[in-house]
Amino acid sequence: MSLLQDIINEAVSSQADVPRLLRLCLLLASRLKHEPLKVWARRELEGYPLDASLPQFRVLRGQHKGKFSNSGGSRVLEISLVVLPEELREHYRQVRCRESVAECADLVSKMENGRMMVPWPVELAVKYASKTVHNAQCTSAWTEVSPSEMVGLLDQIKTKVMAFALEIEEADPTAGEVQGAGVSVLKEEQVTQIFNTTISAGTVQNIAMGSTGAQQSAINGIQPGDVASLIGALISLGIEPDRIRKLELAIEEDRKADATGLGSKAKVWLADLALKSSQKAAETGAVSLVTMAAQALAIYFGISVT
Repeated sequence: MSLLQDIINEAVSSQADVPRLLRLCLLLASRLKHEPLKVWARRELEGYPLDASLPQFRVLRGQHKGKFSNSGGSRVLEISLVVLPEELREHYRQVRCRESVAECADLVSKMENGRMMVPWPVELAVKYASKTVHNAQCTSAWTEVSPSEMVGLLDQIKTKVMAFALEIEEADPTAGEVQGAGVSVLKEEQVTQIFNTTISAGTVQNIAMGSTGAQQSAINGIQPGDVASLIGALISLGIEPDRIRKLELAIEEDRKADATGLGSKAKVWLADLALKSSQKAAETGAVSLVTMAAQALAIYFGISVT
C-alpha cells in the first residue's frame, strides 16, 4: 500500500490515531521535500511555541465561571467578560490551545464527564470577577472548555490531512513513493498550492445538525454496494442534492473505468467537498462533514473504517 493511501485510510478511520497520522505526514513531507508541511506536522505533534501563531481551529470557545462566597455560603456562577478591563477581554474571550495532539487526545479521554478548566490569575478573580455579584467575593475564576471543542480540534486535523492527501494523489498517485533517483513529478509550487488550499486555508466546516450518535447511526445504515442507502446517509448528513448527484455520476464513471474500491472520480468528489468546506467557518464541537462523508463512502465500497 502506498504512503498516500496509508494516510487517507488513517484519516478516514473512525478510530484514527491522529499522532500516527501526523507522523505519516512528516514522512511524506520529507519525501516531497516540503518544509511547510513538515513544520505544520511537527507543531501539531510537539505543540505550538508561544511565539508561533495558531491556526484558527486551535482557538476554542469557552464559558467563564467563578466561585463566589459570602456569609450565606459559596456557589459557582457564570462571569461576563464585561467585568474585565477592555484591554484584557480579548485575551480571555477564547482559549488558545498550544498543546500537542497527544495531549489534546489525552484531555478528551479524561474530559468525557467534565470539562477542561483554564484558571484565571487570582488577582483577576478577586479584583474584577467579584463585580459580578453584589456582596459576594469571587475567590477563584476559570474558563471551561467542553470535550466537544477538543474533539472538533482533532477532527479538523484529520479532515485537513485527508483533503491534502487526496489532492496530492489526484495530481500524482506515486507521490511519496521512493522510485530510483526521484520521489515525485510534482513541483514544489504545486505541493505548496495544495497545502495552502487544504491545510493552511482557515478552518474546515463542520455540520451542526443532530447529535453525533444520530450521524453515526445514518452512516452505520449503509449497505456495501447499495447506492440508495449511501444517498440516504448523505442526505441525513446535510449534503446538498446537487453535490450528491455529482457523486452518483462519479461512481458511475469509476465503474465504467473498472475501478475497484474508491475510484479516482469519487476521490476528486471527496477532495472537492473538503476544499469547498474549508472556505467556510467551522462550527467547532461537531463531527466533520467531510470525515463522515469519507466514512460513508468507505462503508459503501467495503473498506474497513474501524
